[in-house]
Amino acid sequence: MTRFNGRGLLKPFSCELMLTEPVPVYALNILLGIPEDYGSNLIVVRGSKKLDAKDLIYDNEEIALFLATMGG
Repeated sequence: MTRFNGRGLLKPFSCELMLTEPVPVYALNILLGIPEDYGSNLIVVRGSKKLDAKDLIYDNEEIALFLATMGG
């Protein structure tokens, strides 16, 4: 089971899922039901490494989800 830990506004999207095949980071919005408007500000972290859109997430990992802070 892969554990997705949403932080802040993403906390409601926290869950555990069994992944039968690797999932690219860019597909997390669809997989977890995260609104599209969060997608461009999504930061995905495995351990202490920020993942890029094409990086793969495998089963039995722990993934942290953050939103980039925006302001003006």
